Amino acid sequence: MRGPVLAVAQTASTRGDIEGNVETHVRFAETAARRGARIVVFPELSLTDYEPDIAASHALTPDDPCLHTLRSTAEEHTITIVAGAPYRSPEGLHIAAFAFQPEGARVYTKHHLHHGEEAFFVPGVMGLQIGIDGERVSFAICADTTHPTHAEAAARGGATVYAAGVFITPTGIEVDSNQLRGYARSHQMVVLMANYAAPSGGFPTAGRSAIWDSEGETVIQATGTGEALLLAHREGAAMKGELITL
Repeated sequence: MRGPVLAVAQTASTRGDIEGNVETHVRFAETAARRGARIVVFPELSLTDYEPDIAASHALTPDDPCLHTLRSTAEEHTITIVAGAPYRSPEGLHIAAFAFQPEGARVYTKHHLHHGEEAFFVPGVMGLQIGIDGERVSFAICADTTHPTHAEAAARGGATVYAAGVFITPTGIEVDSNQLRGYARSHQMVVLMANYAAPSGGFPTAGRSAIWDSEGETVIQATGTGEALLLAHREGAAMKGELITL
């Protein structure tokens, strides 16, 4: 039995250029959809670039007019587009993932902040899951993945896919990748990691976005930086992967 195609977008963003970044998201999402993908995950704060100092002035909601193309692309191509954005709730400013689905949008807010992010953002809540063709997808944003309790909670909630939008530098990629691989193996979840393709916020990126199967084996991984689209799907007990350079 073939499962849904899952996609990870390793993209570069431009500081504060929401319109241009939306165009990048649409380009990747349309390419993923043509390959049969039912979900595509982008890096942390991908709609604005990882720029905490402009997050308040560039805060978004899923129904913002500037994001109309993402909503229409999700509907037209029957794909879930998971884009990173600053988001303001009654509790304050969050780092969020907007999951644009054909039937509407959902919001996940980052639960665990990285050191220094508390100067700009407040913690969000856990628990958002969506269903896609029999899979249960839970979300994570960067520092969430460094807390084992976050992945444990996703697994207890029935997640079969753990989708993380991240910004990881070269110094952190080995530790973080090994931790995500361990979650896949210990919780029998497919794990998706979408990292930046180019520097962001004045920091270098490691790239090396990846998809691990529920045994913790690498299905597909970018070899380094640069824009790339990673796709994977189940074929019986195994998973098959594909990497496209855009």
